[in-house]
Amino acid sequence: MRAWLSALALLTRLPVAIHGQSPCDPGQAARWFPAVGLLVGMLLATMAAGVDEPPLLRAWLVLLAWVWLTGAMHLDGVADMSDGLASAHGDPARLRAVMKEPHVGAFGVVAVVLVLLSKFAILATHIEPASLVLTPAWARLGVLLWAEMLPPLAADGMGAALAGRTSRAAIAVWALGLAVVSGWLISAAFVLAAALALLAWAALLHRWVGGMNGDCLGAGIECCECALLFFAAIGH
Repeated sequence: MRAWLSALALLTRLPVAIHGQSPCDPGQAARWFPAVGLLVGMLLATMAAGVDEPPLLRAWLVLLAWVWLTGAMHLDGVADMSDGLASAHGDPARLRAVMKEPHVGAFGVVAVVLVLLSKFAILATHIEPASLVLTPAWARLGVLLWAEMLPPLAADGMGAALAGRTSRAAIAVWALGLAVVSGWLISAAFVLAAALALLAWAALLHRWVGGMNGDCLGAGIECCECALLFFAAIGH
């Protein structure tokens, strides 16, 4: 229970109280990250089903709730990573330095706007509730996978806290569970798309960045969510 509440506190803005105990470190809480994604997805799907408004207004309200629930922390990763990749010109040291800078550059702003516009456009189409529920869970499973596959970029921060701390058994159990449920409620093609999206992001991080940190993980969540929502929309 402590690890679950710690994961909720880390990945959402939901009010969480861990009475009489300190939160777990991210490595211990990580096995619950996909469950947090399921909760976020269920809340969003419930809201989408309960809002009797025109599609564009409903999409805006769901997106607003999505950003609020996650505290926009993953969007911060999109901004930092985009600025870093655009400014580093292949220099790993420069990339890490730019991602640590507190201000957001033009490339970061453009990337965040594109992610939000992409989600808004997709949400304005007809998205099956199951896709909206399962997409955030798959994306957060990616965090466990990337932290297992890639080295941390620094000795501190979220990447270092998760590197080598995620359980392979937890990854396998979550992957199998999400695959079974997604295949049953959506399609086998959606399961394949989810697996490809997660592995593709790992490959991109390996090639472009040479490892991972919190920004890379957050950006991966956002990009994989966009990819899976897009696949669900065109596959409907």
